[in-house]
Amino acid sequence: MSAAGRTDRLVRRLARILCAVLVALAALRVATLETDVYDGYDTRVEARRLLDGTAREHRVSIRPPVLVLWGAGAEALGLGWRAPAALSLACYACTLLAVVVAVRRAGGPGWAAEAAAALLALDHLLWIDAAQGGKDAASAAACAGLLAWSGPAPRPVLRGLALGVAASLRPTNGLLALALAAGARPTRAHLGQLAVTAVVGVLTWLALGIAVHLLVQPTAAAAAGALLESIRFEAAAQGGNVAKYGGHATEVWPLVTLLRSSPALTLLAVGGALLALRRRGGAPLAWFAGPAIYGAVLVAAVHPEARYVTPLLPSVACLAAVALARAGARRGPGGRAALLAGCAAVGLAWTAPYEWARCRDPLVRASFQARVAGEAARALGPDGRLVYTTTQPFPLVPAVARAGDRFPADPFFGLRHLGPVVLEYELRRGVSMVHVQGPDGRPSPGLTDPGDLRRLVRLGRLPDGTPFRPGDVLLVGVDWVPTTWEVARRPVPPFGVHRVVRGADGRLDLALAWLRQEDGGLPRAALAAPGIVAPGAGPR
Repeated sequence: MSAAGRTDRLVRRLARILCAVLVALAALRVATLETDVYDGYDTRVEARRLLDGTAREHRVSIRPPVLVLWGAGAEALGLGWRAPAALSLACYACTLLAVVVAVRRAGGPGWAAEAAAALLALDHLLWIDAAQGGKDAASAAACAGLLAWSGPAPRPVLRGLALGVAASLRPTNGLLALALAAGARPTRAHLGQLAVTAVVGVLTWLALGIAVHLLVQPTAAAAAGALLESIRFEAAAQGGNVAKYGGHATEVWPLVTLLRSSPALTLLAVGGALLALRRRGGAPLAWFAGPAIYGAVLVAAVHPEARYVTPLLPSVACLAAVALARAGARRGPGGRAALLAGCAAVGLAWTAPYEWARCRDPLVRASFQARVAGEAARALGPDGRLVYTTTQPFPLVPAVARAGDRFPADPFFGLRHLGPVVLEYELRRGVSMVHVQGPDGRPSPGLTDPGDLRRLVRLGRLPDGTPFRPGDVLLVGVDWVPTTWEVARRPVPPFGVHRVVRGADGRLDLALAWLRQEDGGLPRAALAAPGIVAPGAGPR
């Protein structure tokens, strides 16, 4: 074997070792998962509602059908907590593999393909998503699969399945996936394959969406109507988010986010795109046209959450492989290993300190949500109801998130949240929300002052029209929007768990209790301990 062959073999071995170590560390995070993002709890709750028959009583589902169906199956097997994160882990590993396949099918050298996959494994956003129950790692895997099934011998049906899954995870993903599928020479044969891909994608998206609603609705027509209603609801919610948070970002925030997530990989990708354009055919058009179209859509129609760029990462890695191959050819065999080592060192230096501090934070190692749920269960009377008194989730702020400097335009990066959905999941019972009008007639952000809360239990009523009674529990969060810039400039108050009691004067009163997140949380396993909560107990 020549010196160049031995060097390429060494680079590939190093890349595989790095990927294997990172996948193993992500698996360890899944195995020790104590808390998740709010969307992860939301998906788990919707899956559980499908099983217990209460889904029709709640607002329209806007969670991805793929994740809800996966979660429902896991809940039926008693694996509901770890299953969403385990799916993200599998998608993380599949994304890395698909990038290698995509580069190799496009004619790239094996060492460059595997080196690009290793650098992608170090990407901060993808690494975080690898052990969470959200939709972002799955979005990256769907787009990576679509790239892998393109190339000289495209597989239009498989690409259509990936397109449908991507669109069901997030509608904007469908636009990116379609752009990736379209990125080739506009020959008659390609246009025919693209048409097959689009039809299969639309049918897959419809089948997944209707399948979830069919578990709730009596007919296919009703399920299709519910799907359309969920699309309108999500579009309205997204428009509101753009209005609230869009002003904190510039028009190039997707590129800035990619640079902050993985500086070396993104710079290599920019170089790879320039090389491909100069060589006219050095890489499939989809590798840079798709991300450009998607980036424009993000700027125009999506609020600047960093995780929204995750579907771009497979294309970024493929373009980085182009630059790696060119640089490796110029530097010779000896420079290829040094190139991988240098880029990997940059990725580790950027990501590892943040992740080490985050994983050691008490709010990540234990669950403040479980602590609140346990206190609420102890305070709850035999016929008591749980009532959340504000309209905003309560922010849990690990120390690394308080600075807000990793992705400054992202309103939620690094935060965890506690709210009615989380407590419904942990306690296996419904949580009502109080909606109060302010003095000007507009909806109030909620009640937090003890005096206002006492007046609420004495004079107010629950959403079902019934008055408060002893044994009810008020759950008191914050009455302001918990964004990264807000938590950076103001202290987060304690979380209130207040039991409704009968006072000495015969009137309803409150037994006040406050929990500080600075005191840490509990292991989630503590919720199954005697005297804290019996899962499934109590009325919904």
